[in-house]
Amino acid sequence: MQQLSPAGLVEIFKTYRYQHGSEVDFQRGIEEVLRRHDITFLREHQLGPAYGRIDFYIPNHKYGVELKVKGSPSEVLRQLHRYAQCPDITALILITGRRRLAFAPMNINGRPLLTASLWDAQF
Repeated sequence: MQQLSPAGLVEIFKTYRYQHGSEVDFQRGIEEVLRRHDITFLREHQLGPAYGRIDFYIPNHKYGVELKVKGSPSEVLRQLHRYAQCPDITALILITGRRRLAFAPMNINGRPLLTASLWDAQF
């Protein structure tokens, strides 16, 4: 298993361009990047009834990756807080194409939270 920090994963994501008009297209792009880098992942992974389903789960590192193309900051924060309560999550990455969603704190429920904004990178 390769060592990969949450920040390292964000840097990998930042080296690619994505179609982010729809969440489905956006997810396909992220899936392709993970495959190209031989990163094991589960798509639309159910974390459990109390936590919900996250877009991508990186089981070897226990990272959750959530993509957002819409939604209010408060809705997104509630969703991320729920994921951060799951014992199977050690870090969260929010990837978004909307400036107003690139607000996230650096830490949520004791877990690192990194935000990759498409506006700040070469996505």
